Amino acid sequence: MPGLKICGIVLIIASTTGMGFFMGNNMRLRLEELKELKKILGMLRGEIRYTGTPLYEAFAVIGKRTNGVYADFFLYTAEELEQLNGKSLRTIWTGYKEKNKESHLSEKDWERLMQFGDNLGYLDKEMQLGTIELYLEQIEDELTEGYANYSKNSKLCQALGICGGLFLILILI
Repeated sequence: MPGLKICGIVLIIASTTGMGFFMGNNMRLRLEELKELKKILGMLRGEIRYTGTPLYEAFAVIGKRTNGVYADFFLYTAEELEQLNGKSLRTIWTGYKEKNKESHLSEKDWERLMQFGDNLGYLDKEMQLGTIELYLEQIEDELTEGYANYSKNSKLCQALGICGGLFLILILI
């Protein structure tokens, strides 16, 4: 019986500690995705500014030149825009978000992306470039704030995972 209790204690500590590390890792992955999105939007800005390609072609080119979550995102968007079915970028991106749960972006990040999509595509070249610049500034602000909070919040999640496990063990004993 004591062996079973010890096994239970080890499992509780391991699972709650793992949960804390998982939460900390999600924060890091979110920041990496925002950084990648910033890089990709710089590429989109270049495509629009220097080549003057239509938006769906720019999305397709960028989707082929990138890897990871955003490659599929931009290729999906390009396919939907090319069909000329009248869908807004918000509608297309909402559909993508519902189908693919791989992203670590927060709801706030997604809402900003949707607002960006509302303003992109209906404007002339200069307005589109201005919209991209504004969104890039928002991402930069989010990255600055995120990196400032990351180290303390990830350590806090890890410590809370361990302490939560110890507290749960004390309650169960």
